[in-house]
Amino acid sequence: MTVWAAAAPSQKSGVNFAAILCRTAVHGGNRYVVGGEVAIRALSPQIAELLKRTGQAEDVTLAPEYFLERNELRGVPWVVLIHEGGQIAAVLYGRERRVLGMRTGMVQFGDYYGDCAVIARQDFKATAVAEAALKVLELPQIHSVRASYKVSDQNDSAAIHCVLERTEIQARMLPEMVQHILPLKNTFDAFLNTLGSHTRRNLRVYRRRVEQKGWKFVPRLGPAEMTTALQALEKQQGKHKSSAHYLNCCQAALKAVPASFHAGICTGTGEWVSLASGWLRNDRYFMLLQLNDGRYVRDSISTVMRSYLIENLIASGTKSIDFVCGCSELLRQFCTPQLCAHYLFEKRSALNMARQFIAPRFFKTSMLNRITQAGQETRNQLQTSETLTR
Repeated sequence: MTVWAAAAPSQKSGVNFAAILCRTAVHGGNRYVVGGEVAIRALSPQIAELLKRTGQAEDVTLAPEYFLERNELRGVPWVVLIHEGGQIAAVLYGRERRVLGMRTGMVQFGDYYGDCAVIARQDFKATAVAEAALKVLELPQIHSVRASYKVSDQNDSAAIHCVLERTEIQARMLPEMVQHILPLKNTFDAFLNTLGSHTRRNLRVYRRRVEQKGWKFVPRLGPAEMTTALQALEKQQGKHKSSAHYLNCCQAALKAVPASFHAGICTGTGEWVSLASGWLRNDRYFMLLQLNDGRYVRDSISTVMRSYLIENLIASGTKSIDFVCGCSELLRQFCTPQLCAHYLFEKRSALNMARQFIAPRFFKTSMLNRITQAGQETRNQLQTSETLTR
């Protein structure tokens, strides 16, 4: 098996690291460290072919262009390629976290929901995660890897530890149920009947109120309307504000996705009060961004947008909604539960030995807290565009 690990160069260095190859023998194979963004874009055809072979071609969040644009955390992009039998067997996307612009030596594969990271056969994903972590941690500047992915087999944990045994790498795992995919029904009324009475009432009552005010839902915004709505709502955001950098990343990612579109709600005077952005793939809608005018919190504009949008999507034959950046509390309880594994891989050290033998209980809790905190930080930053109202 051959593993390629590609890391992005410093933007300030001015050095074309894409032209630099460092070859090192690893367990009978070769590991190549090449440039970052340039390498990722150059490998797009091979990644596209792997997406087709693994049945993941419809998942836009795994496309190289989407990954590179979604850099709201300002991390350093990484890609790890695992070759087997003369062809690419797996691709993993990651980012090295930065604090105050400085690289931390901690690489993160996957978001809080275990998505946007692993391209591989389902039965090979756990092994690919461990292989990628092992190879990245062989680099002197990297001390830990956090990897999150959806678990499909009870043997995943055994597969990971099988790869790591007899190495100097130790792993900690925190399982968590995540909910961000909302199943829909054939009609809007049938969908409402699957919800709790309180949620069903909110979706109806708040929508009726704004309709009485003359507000209207626009299912597809033109380029000029989208620009006007985005500029207005960026200034009038409520409590959970999205940074300009985050919004720019989302817009850049949407431009890289074919068939993406924007929906909006405007008042009777034409003032935009809500914007929802995403894309359709077959019968699933991926919702990336929602912005709401903070001055209309009492009208629960976020709930109103979801009511209109869900009805429109059901009418077009959509079967589910994937809230890419997380779902609001209003609908999360009705989303499909999925098991996600958060792994923390670290190099063994004297400190880690102390964690095991001097105060195992304390340090185990600390380790799990670090995993949870990292996931919570990601979730908070990725959900800033939501107004969590009931």
